[in-house]
Amino acid sequence: MQGDNVLKSSDNTSWYTGMSVLGFLKAQGANSDDVLSLPFRLSVARIADIEAGIRGFSGSIVSGVIRPGDDVRVQPSGSTGRVAQVLTPDGAGVDRADAGQTGRLMLEGDLVVSRGDLISGIDQPAHTAD
Repeated sequence: MQGDNVLKSSDNTSWYTGMSVLGFLKAQGANSDDVLSLPFRLSVARIADIEAGIRGFSGSIVSGVIRPGDDVRVQPSGSTGRVAQVLTPDGAGVDRADAGQTGRLMLEGDLVVSRGDLISGIDQPAHTAD
């Protein structure tokens, strides 16, 4: 991995006196219970049309928990839908998926979703900047 202040402090950014990204993450020391209690977030990496009206969205679950029947919001489009199924990467249906896992959400609804979008719980969208 390359980049200034990613793994260690860099002389290229002498004006920056904070920790490297890796140092910051290690200092946070978040445990799995903390991450599970945060609002649900999935970063969309892949999109698949499965059948009429149902599309699959795969990615890393960054925080929270998701279950079939949960209502979700896609950001930045703001479109909403409902989770029809939660699948593991190998396609097995599960009752829930947690932060730290990779999963596929089968969503119902007319959603506007692109790779790189964020799927969140409908009532707890991520804060965005202009």
